[in-house]
Amino acid sequence: MARFKIRGEEFDKLVFIHLTKTAGGTLKEAVKAEPSFSPLFVYNEQDWQEYDRNQHDVIYGHPNKWLYGKIGKPLDESGDRFAYITFLRHPITRTISHFYHLTRVDKGEVGERLRSYQDINEFFANDYHWEFDNYYCKIFSTHANLRYNEDFERRVEEARDNIQHKLSFVGFQEYLGLSLLTLNSLLGSQLKLDKSVNLGDYAYQGITKETLRKIVLLNEHDLKLYKLAHRLYLGNEFLKSNGVF
Repeated sequence: MARFKIRGEEFDKLVFIHLTKTAGGTLKEAVKAEPSFSPLFVYNEQDWQEYDRNQHDVIYGHPNKWLYGKIGKPLDESGDRFAYITFLRHPITRTISHFYHLTRVDKGEVGERLRSYQDINEFFANDYHWEFDNYYCKIFSTHANLRYNEDFERRVEEARDNIQHKLSFVGFQEYLGLSLLTLNSLLGSQLKLDKSVNLGDYAYQGITKETLRKIVLLNEHDLKLYKLAHRLYLGNEFLKSNGVF
Protein backbone atom coordinates (compact mmCIF):
# COMPACT_ATOMS: atom_id res chain seq x y z
CA MET A 1 0.00 0.00 0.00
CA ALA A 2 1.36 3.43 -0.96
CA ARG A 3 2.65 5.52 1.92
CA PHE A 4 2.31 8.88 0.12
CA LYS A 5 0.12 10.30 -2.63
CA ILE A 6 1.31 13.43 -4.41
CA ARG A 7 -0.68 15.06 -7.21
CA GLY A 8 -2.40 11.80 -8.08
CA GLU A 9 0.75 9.66 -8.02
CA GLU A 10 1.44 7.05 -5.35
CA PHE A 11 4.83 6.68 -3.66
CA ASP A 12 6.39 4.52 -0.98
CA LYS A 13 9.30 6.79 -0.03
CA LEU A 14 10.17 10.49 0.06
CA VAL A 15 13.64 11.74 -0.85
CA PHE A 16 14.46 15.28 0.29
CA ILE A 17 17.46 16.63 -1.64
CA HIS A 18 19.29 19.09 0.63
CA LEU A 19 21.03 21.65 -1.58
CA THR A 20 23.62 23.80 0.15
CA LYS A 21 22.35 27.14 1.56
CA THR A 22 18.69 26.69 0.66
CA ALA A 23 17.29 26.46 4.24
CA GLY A 24 18.04 22.74 4.26
CA GLY A 25 19.17 22.77 7.89
CA THR A 26 15.90 24.36 8.99
CA LEU A 27 13.85 21.93 6.92
CA LYS A 28 15.89 19.01 8.27
CA GLU A 29 14.77 19.86 11.80
CA ALA A 30 11.15 20.03 10.64
CA VAL A 31 11.44 16.58 9.01
CA LYS A 32 13.12 15.19 12.12
CA ALA A 33 10.25 16.47 14.30
CA GLU A 34 7.42 15.22 12.05
CA PRO A 35 5.89 12.27 13.97
CA SER A 36 4.53 10.55 10.86
CA PHE A 37 7.99 10.28 9.27
CA SER A 38 10.68 7.67 9.90
CA PRO A 39 13.67 9.44 8.32
CA LEU A 40 17.24 8.49 7.48
CA PHE A 41 19.64 11.43 7.19
CA VAL A 42 22.33 10.86 4.56
CA TYR A 43 25.35 13.14 4.64
CA ASN A 44 28.09 10.70 3.64
CA GLU A 45 28.46 7.31 1.97
CA GLN A 46 28.39 5.50 5.30
CA ASP A 47 25.02 7.02 6.18
CA TRP A 48 23.50 5.54 3.03
CA GLN A 49 24.66 2.07 4.09
CA GLU A 50 22.26 2.39 7.04
CA TYR A 51 19.20 2.59 4.79
CA ASP A 52 16.57 0.00 5.73
CA ARG A 53 13.51 0.02 3.49
CA ASN A 54 11.45 -1.65 6.23
CA GLN A 55 12.30 1.11 8.68
CA HIS A 56 12.81 4.33 6.71
CA ASP A 57 10.11 6.03 4.65
CA VAL A 58 11.94 9.36 4.28
CA ILE A 59 15.50 9.93 3.10
CA TYR A 60 16.98 13.37 3.66
CA GLY A 61 20.48 14.46 2.69
CA HIS A 62 23.04 16.18 0.53
CA PRO A 63 23.27 14.81 -3.02
CA ASN A 64 26.23 12.48 -3.33
CA LYS A 65 27.10 9.19 -5.01
CA TRP A 66 24.00 7.57 -3.54
CA LEU A 67 21.86 9.99 -5.60
CA TYR A 68 23.82 11.09 -8.70
CA GLY A 69 21.94 10.21 -11.87
CA LYS A 70 19.05 8.63 -9.98
CA ILE A 71 16.64 11.54 -9.49
CA GLY A 72 13.19 10.33 -10.46
CA LYS A 73 14.36 6.70 -10.40
CA PRO A 74 14.38 3.92 -7.76
CA LEU A 75 17.28 4.01 -5.31
CA ASP A 76 17.26 0.25 -4.86
CA GLU A 77 15.82 -2.86 -6.48
CA SER A 78 12.90 -3.29 -4.08
CA GLY A 79 10.28 -1.93 -6.44
CA ASP A 80 9.54 0.97 -4.07
CA ARG A 81 8.39 4.21 -5.69
CA PHE A 82 10.46 7.24 -4.67
CA ALA A 83 9.16 10.82 -4.72
CA TYR A 84 11.85 13.50 -4.97
CA ILE A 85 11.53 16.85 -3.20
CA THR A 86 13.92 19.79 -3.02
CA PHE A 87 14.08 23.45 -2.06
CA LEU A 88 15.76 26.14 -4.16
CA ARG A 89 17.03 29.64 -3.45
CA HIS A 90 17.74 32.47 -5.87
CA PRO A 91 21.06 31.45 -7.45
CA ILE A 92 22.74 34.81 -6.76
CA THR A 93 21.99 34.92 -3.03
CA ARG A 94 22.66 31.18 -2.75
CA THR A 95 26.12 31.59 -4.29
CA ILE A 96 27.00 34.52 -2.04
CA SER A 97 25.77 32.68 1.04
CA HIS A 98 27.69 29.56 0.01
CA PHE A 99 30.90 31.56 -0.36
CA TYR A 100 30.65 32.93 3.17
CA HIS A 101 29.60 29.54 4.54
CA LEU A 102 32.69 27.84 3.12
CA THR A 103 34.89 30.71 4.23
CA ARG A 104 33.71 30.35 7.81
CA VAL A 105 33.26 26.64 8.36
CA ASP A 106 35.19 24.64 5.75
CA LYS A 107 38.40 23.27 7.28
CA GLY A 108 39.70 21.72 4.08
CA GLU A 109 41.51 22.95 0.98
CA VAL A 110 38.52 24.88 -0.37
CA GLY A 111 38.02 26.85 2.83
CA GLU A 112 41.71 27.61 3.10
CA ARG A 113 41.80 28.83 -0.49
CA LEU A 114 38.76 31.09 -0.03
CA ARG A 115 40.17 32.54 3.19
CA SER A 116 43.43 33.38 1.44
CA TYR A 117 41.66 36.22 -0.38
CA GLN A 118 40.93 39.58 1.19
CA ASP A 119 37.21 39.34 0.44
CA ILE A 120 34.59 37.94 -1.92
CA ASN A 121 35.47 40.50 -4.59
CA GLU A 122 39.11 39.45 -4.73
CA PHE A 123 38.13 35.79 -4.92
CA PHE A 124 35.76 36.16 -7.87
CA ALA A 125 38.23 38.42 -9.67
CA ASN A 126 40.99 35.81 -9.45
CA ASP A 127 39.67 32.32 -8.72
CA TYR A 128 36.95 29.74 -9.35
CA HIS A 129 35.00 27.11 -7.42
CA TRP A 130 32.68 24.66 -9.15
CA GLU A 131 29.81 25.04 -6.66
CA PHE A 132 29.51 28.73 -7.59
CA ASP A 133 28.99 27.90 -11.28
CA ASN A 134 25.46 26.77 -12.24
CA TYR A 135 25.29 24.54 -9.16
CA TYR A 136 21.68 23.46 -9.71
CA CYS A 137 22.28 22.37 -13.29
CA LYS A 138 25.20 20.24 -12.17
CA ILE A 139 23.31 18.59 -9.31
CA PHE A 140 20.22 17.85 -11.41
CA SER A 141 22.12 16.40 -14.37
CA THR A 142 23.29 12.79 -14.66
CA HIS A 143 26.93 13.63 -15.27
CA ALA A 144 29.31 11.55 -13.16
CA ASN A 145 31.75 14.40 -12.46
CA LEU A 146 30.00 17.46 -11.07
CA ARG A 147 33.15 19.56 -10.89
CA TYR A 148 33.70 19.90 -14.63
CA ASN A 149 31.72 21.56 -17.38
CA GLU A 150 32.08 19.27 -20.37
CA ASP A 151 28.92 18.53 -22.37
CA PHE A 152 27.19 21.28 -20.43
CA GLU A 153 24.32 21.82 -22.85
CA ARG A 154 23.16 18.26 -22.17
CA ARG A 155 23.46 18.88 -18.45
CA VAL A 156 21.20 21.92 -18.71
CA GLU A 157 18.55 19.96 -20.62
CA GLU A 158 18.70 17.13 -18.08
CA ALA A 159 18.30 19.59 -15.23
CA ARG A 160 15.26 21.16 -16.91
CA ASP A 161 13.75 17.71 -17.46
CA ASN A 162 14.29 16.78 -13.80
CA ILE A 163 12.70 20.00 -12.55
CA GLN A 164 9.71 19.60 -14.85
CA HIS A 165 9.09 15.85 -14.81
CA LYS A 166 11.08 13.97 -12.16
CA LEU A 167 10.69 16.07 -9.05
CA SER A 168 7.41 15.73 -7.20
CA PHE A 169 7.77 19.06 -5.45
CA VAL A 170 10.05 22.10 -5.43
CA GLY A 171 9.91 24.61 -2.58
CA PHE A 172 11.66 27.95 -2.19
CA GLN A 173 13.79 29.32 0.62
CA GLU A 174 12.41 32.82 0.01
CA TYR A 175 8.84 31.52 0.43
CA LEU A 176 9.53 28.82 3.00
CA GLY A 177 6.28 29.26 4.91
CA LEU A 178 4.15 29.05 1.77
CA SER A 179 6.20 26.15 0.44
CA LEU A 180 5.72 24.19 3.66
CA LEU A 181 2.00 24.97 3.63
CA THR A 182 1.82 23.53 0.11
CA LEU A 183 3.95 20.51 0.96
CA ASN A 184 1.88 19.73 4.05
CA SER A 185 -1.24 19.93 1.91
CA LEU A 186 0.25 17.45 -0.55
CA LEU A 187 1.58 15.00 2.04
CA GLY A 188 -0.96 15.35 4.82
CA SER A 189 1.96 16.14 7.12
CA GLN A 190 2.47 18.83 9.74
CA LEU A 191 5.98 20.10 9.03
CA LYS A 192 6.63 23.13 11.23
CA LEU A 193 9.34 25.76 11.48
CA ASP A 194 10.66 26.02 15.03
CA LYS A 195 13.27 28.66 14.21
CA SER A 196 13.82 31.41 11.68
CA VAL A 197 15.84 30.71 8.56
CA ASN A 198 19.50 31.62 8.86
CA LEU A 199 20.08 34.22 6.15
CA GLY A 200 23.63 35.01 7.28
CA ASP A 201 24.98 38.13 8.94
CA TYR A 202 27.24 39.25 6.11
CA ALA A 203 26.79 42.58 4.33
CA TYR A 204 25.86 42.77 0.66
CA GLN A 205 26.93 46.41 0.51
CA GLY A 206 30.59 45.47 0.15
CA ILE A 207 30.02 43.34 -2.95
CA THR A 208 31.01 45.27 -6.07
CA LYS A 209 29.06 45.47 -9.31
CA GLU A 210 31.90 43.61 -11.01
CA THR A 211 31.56 40.71 -8.57
CA LEU A 212 27.78 40.59 -8.96
CA ARG A 213 28.19 40.63 -12.73
CA LYS A 214 30.61 37.69 -12.51
CA ILE A 215 28.24 35.72 -10.26
CA VAL A 216 25.35 36.37 -12.66
CA LEU A 217 27.40 35.14 -15.62
CA LEU A 218 28.47 32.03 -13.72
CA ASN A 219 24.84 31.24 -12.92
CA GLU A 220 23.19 32.08 -16.23
CA HIS A 221 21.59 28.64 -16.61
CA ASP A 222 20.68 28.29 -12.93
CA LEU A 223 18.80 31.59 -13.12
CA LYS A 224 16.71 30.22 -15.98
CA LEU A 225 16.15 26.96 -14.11
CA TYR A 226 15.06 28.87 -11.01
CA LYS A 227 12.61 30.92 -13.09
CA LEU A 228 11.18 27.73 -14.58
CA ALA A 229 10.74 26.19 -11.11
CA HIS A 230 9.00 29.37 -9.92
CA ARG A 231 6.52 29.16 -12.77
CA LEU A 232 5.81 25.48 -12.19
CA TYR A 233 5.66 25.29 -8.40
CA LEU A 234 4.72 28.74 -7.14
CA GLY A 235 1.99 29.80 -9.52
CA ASN A 236 -1.66 30.22 -8.50
CA GLU A 237 -2.73 27.26 -10.65
CA PHE A 238 -0.32 24.90 -8.87
CA LEU A 239 -1.23 26.17 -5.40
CA LYS A 240 -4.98 26.04 -6.06
CA SER A 241 -4.91 22.59 -7.66
CA ASN A 242 -3.06 21.19 -4.65
CA GLY A 243 -5.44 22.42 -1.99
CA VAL A 244 -3.58 25.45 -0.66
CA PHE A 245 -6.52 27.77 -1.42
